[in-house]
Amino acid sequence: MPPTIDADLAFASIEEVARLYRKRKLSPVELTRLMLSRIAQLDPKLNSYITVTPELALAQAKKAETELLSRKANRDRGPLHGIPISLKDNIYTEGVRTTAGSRILGKFIPQHDAAVVLKLKDAGAVILGKTNMHEFAYGVTSNNPHYGRVHNPWDLSRIPGGSSGGSAAAIAAGLCYGSIGTDTGGSIRIPAALCGVVGLKPTLGRVSVEAVIPLSPRLDCVGPLARTVDDVALLLEAILDRVKGEPSLRALDKSSAKPRKFTIGIPKEFFFDVVSPEILAAFDEAIRVLKKQGARLKEISLPLLNETEDAGNQIAWAEATHYHQQAGWFPSRVADYGDDVRSRLALGTKVSATVYLSALELREKFIEQFHVALEDAGVDAVAASGFEAGGHRGSFLRPADDSLTGTLSLVPQVVDIVDVPVIAAGGIGDARGVIAAMALGAEAVQLGTAFLTCDESGASRLHRKTLLEKKAGHTALTKGFTGRLARGIRNRLMEDLNAKGSEILPYPLQRGLIRNLSIAAEAAGRADLVPMWAGQSANLSNCTDVSAFLSSLVEEVSEIAGPVAEWSARRRRKHS
Repeated sequence: MPPTIDADLAFASIEEVARLYRKRKLSPVELTRLMLSRIAQLDPKLNSYITVTPELALAQAKKAETELLSRKANRDRGPLHGIPISLKDNIYTEGVRTTAGSRILGKFIPQHDAAVVLKLKDAGAVILGKTNMHEFAYGVTSNNPHYGRVHNPWDLSRIPGGSSGGSAAAIAAGLCYGSIGTDTGGSIRIPAALCGVVGLKPTLGRVSVEAVIPLSPRLDCVGPLARTVDDVALLLEAILDRVKGEPSLRALDKSSAKPRKFTIGIPKEFFFDVVSPEILAAFDEAIRVLKKQGARLKEISLPLLNETEDAGNQIAWAEATHYHQQAGWFPSRVADYGDDVRSRLALGTKVSATVYLSALELREKFIEQFHVALEDAGVDAVAASGFEAGGHRGSFLRPADDSLTGTLSLVPQVVDIVDVPVIAAGGIGDARGVIAAMALGAEAVQLGTAFLTCDESGASRLHRKTLLEKKAGHTALTKGFTGRLARGIRNRLMEDLNAKGSEILPYPLQRGLIRNLSIAAEAAGRADLVPMWAGQSANLSNCTDVSAFLSSLVEEVSEIAGPVAEWSARRRRKHS
């Protein structure tokens, strides 16, 4: 095929490829060879795959070709038949190395497939290989110390997000047509947003996690990534665990029932506390498109937002450490972990039983109150802002610095604890390669607006009724959290907080300080300095110490000294 045709085909949708197959204009073997060729040519720069399986992929492609194109066999398994996809490397694959991005499992070859892999094979999918990831799915950068960091295909100096970073990067680069990832605290949604693709975290229990190496069993999910909302829906169709009598997604899409309009909730608090102008503009544009399509918008207050992140952390920390202890790896093989994962596993040893149980109780309370809030407001879904992809160089994220984890995972974790399906879609930013994840993202708005509203794509009911997976009459949509670390002041601030902040202020107040410093920097017209750290609302009971700390800090930040001093004075007057 000519190069231009190859490139167009590599970025075609699953639906388009499926039509070409059935018109006998393309064969699964031809397409699989194209994908393998592109992986060989491009992936050395991206590092999106840990293991490529050309022999397996070609054997599966030949089988699909025989079933689809042979008049004698004539077996059509559905829209994924003959479609080349990838799997995150923490999902068991029979006879294929499954490392979970770790040194510990570097030679592990499962003797059976995960349940989700069996479903994909039954659907006729072609498995190209296993994608790179953050070690043991325990981070959001995909900077892997054992297999090398994954690079964002839009800008190789930037992170792809994590932990399913290899999956998102491979899709964005045209090295597969979809991928199956895992998500505990944003691990599908963050890389989808940062790489300009679409990712879905389903409701807990709707997709099997059997034979998937866990992070936090109570919060782990398996879900699809692809380049369009429609393709994500096709992947979801193949891997869903269904209850008896539950119709397929395609059956719902063909339903003659008149679709009703959606009401989208815009949160009043937390999600938009500190958002970069570029992200906010993209979000507003996405919302305007949805309004034009007939969606109704309504402001909504959500309960317990400030408490849920810490509860989610306590649950995940404790469960992750427990799993690694039960497996016999931690602490006996502590030297085999990367620095960041080793530190997080150590955190889990400090979570007491009472703290863990309290976090579980808060989670149940939040789930109940969240659904009540949506019921009272008459809201079907919640839309929130996105985040930007940082670089390995510069102020956003240095190669050896994984401090961004809490920032990128903040909003995903808030939504995770409520146990609702969440979709994320990224949009491409400016010429420098900044990836701006909008409310629905360029991909979702341009190619899949029907996932919330009725339009000409013919997939509105499919997306509205099932991609968001109605649960107790409600759904939630979020794009995660906008993150940009301040140049200079953020590192100094965190150094001081780590050194003495715990003696001065409780953790929630440290978060509040960062948030208020961000507001002051924006007031000074220095949005480039703003650390996008959506802290909890500070209960500044110890105002004297807070003011003293800020006063010492702003001496070295002359650009924002005036606004911060004014803010500090206002706080002192308020609490005097």
